[in-house]
Amino acid sequence: MKPVVLTFSGHRLVAPASGYFIFRHGTTSIAGTTYKTAQIGSQEWLAENLQLDDGGSGIYTGQSAPYASEHFYTWDAAIRVAATVGDGWHLPTQAEFTTLVTTAGGRSVAGKALKSLSGWKSNGNGVDKYGFSALPVGDRNEQGVIGNNGFDAYFWGATEMSYYNTYAYRIWLYYDEDWADDGFGLKNCGFSIRLVRSA
Repeated sequence: MKPVVLTFSGHRLVAPASGYFIFRHGTTSIAGTTYKTAQIGSQEWLAENLQLDDGGSGIYTGQSAPYASEHFYTWDAAIRVAATVGDGWHLPTQAEFTTLVTTAGGRSVAGKALKSLSGWKSNGNGVDKYGFSALPVGDRNEQGVIGNNGFDAYFWGATEMSYYNTYAYRIWLYYDEDWADDGFGLKNCGFSIRLVRSA
């Protein structure tokens, strides 16, 4: 039996049976598009991938259905586009992603907690414990090939690698793993964007 969804003054309450948070998402408007947001611990995140094209280079589409409208950004494009949003929204630093992963239970389980309830291959769906709702939209690799629909989700961070300036921070969620992998990816890859809002 599904727990009853309860809210009070727009705030989430805990479902006693599961211990999971029940969410009432907020919203924000970016360039005329309304996005869901989620309060996760002390942070407010977009609960959807940013789909903003400023007409500059390094922004790609071309994924297959059901994610055909998804935008993939090189790191340079992600930095540029995120800087146009304003209202406190920005590309997360490595430290801000670390806070998210820690809030979601730590690296070994945060992937399952942050992944959406459906769409992931081979029973790889998450429990979406915090309303982040990460979708397996895939990526654009360093050879320029768009793929992996249903298998993975990558999100750019704002932090550059200190000793190789061709790499920048990213997190990675995968269909058959519960973890949230973090590390550095080549800046010419195409990944998704999730913004976080300054407190």
